Amino acid sequence: GVDCMIAIATCTHNPDERLLARALAAVASQEIPPGAEIECVIVDNNSETPVAMLPSVKNFLRQCSWAHVVIEPKQGLSYARIAAIDHTTAPIVMFVDDDNEPAPSYIAAALRILSENTCIAVIGPGKVAVDFIDPVDEWFTARFRHHFQEKDYSGLAYGCVGATWTDYYPPGSCMVARREVLMKYRTGVVGGDLSITGRIGKSLARGDDTQLVWEAVKMGLAAGISSELRIRHMIPA
Repeated sequence: GVDCMIAIATCTHNPDERLLARALAAVASQEIPPGAEIECVIVDNNSETPVAMLPSVKNFLRQCSWAHVVIEPKQGLSYARIAAIDHTTAPIVMFVDDDNEPAPSYIAAALRILSENTCIAVIGPGKVAVDFIDPVDEWFTARFRHHFQEKDYSGLAYGCVGATWTDYYPPGSCMVARREVLMKYRTGVVGGDLSITGRIGKSLARGDDTQLVWEAVKMGLAAGISSELRIRHMIPA
């Protein structure tokens, strides 16, 4: 087995409960390899209705004794992620957004890839299926899937390139990172060197997702994607 501990962090602000319920069900049904341990935090990032009161969350907490809710009143994904970093101890952290549905084998595959490739510090899905959960025009689904991180990659690709954003740098959805990179990221945000707190302007890449990758690269570590890591990205109307 993989002798390792992994933390799952779901950061959410005023979630669409249909999506959150599916994301949490996907977390609950992860196949944890023998010898591996799991911890989980749901970070309620200043939601109007406390996330702990939602039926899907109550149900998930009943099912998964290793999970709990943390409240982060300072709004912004960076602050929510720092709360997740501070309230977990595992050497590896996976960020499952409230619109992500990782395949049951996701954690086991991520842990194996990281144990076999010590140079990789950040890894994400090579296969991202976009799931429009509300009726949407055919022309829209045909043209806009790629804007929602749709990906269909074969194999494992990773690298450490500082000058440019590469195709194999992972999206934020279900990103898995080693704690040493997260601690560098945390120091940067808290110290004010990284002032990004979410999406930047028209860029569909969330600023802080790219920032996590850059922190790894600056440390001389690689970031990548693998086709063994599969998710659905749920998009409401």
